[in-house]
Amino acid sequence: MNESQDISHSTCSPAPPAPGVIAELAQQTGLRDSETLHRLAALGFTGETLCLLPLLPVVQVAWAAEGMSLPEQRYICHLASSKRIPPDSRAFEKLLTWLAVPPTTEFFREVMAILPVLFKVHPDSLRRLKIHELIRNCTHVAALTKEASARPRIYQTEQQVLEQIATTLLGSLVQPVSKAESMIAPL
Repeated sequence: MNESQDISHSTCSPAPPAPGVIAELAQQTGLRDSETLHRLAALGFTGETLCLLPLLPVVQVAWAAEGMSLPEQRYICHLASSKRIPPDSRAFEKLLTWLAVPPTTEFFREVMAILPVLFKVHPDSLRRLKIHELIRNCTHVAALTKEASARPRIYQTEQQVLEQIATTLLGSLVQPVSKAESMIAPL
């Protein structure tokens, strides 16, 4: 897939991944499951932009109600910085695109289907920590919307998205290992 191709804002079918992208994703994720790796590539992820994957649920919550506020954008950029994503990188450039124009619902749905598989590469205690941190970040960005608009509570749409994210991620902590997850390379 060309660096410029990205189905996050498109309804078109993606082109096959560029040579080396699948191998790069496999190396960075620790996955050997070809289907999941191809799904990541089809979503437009490369070795350089894979670091954005855990930020996407936060982006999704930020877009859930009446657009994204400036405090939400700043918080997401702060999260990217804390994950050592350089502001002059392609990853940061892609993030800025997602902050300006929301990715499609299908894109978010695919990301949320893949994230639990990727979290499984971590030992149980680290996986729990990462999932709870991600849910806290999602909750924080929803609270920023509240502060920005001086509303008494989080929008119902944000709450629904938060609940879906939490259910998916927390549910992955207790699910039995699937065939795809059994193909994770040993650490």
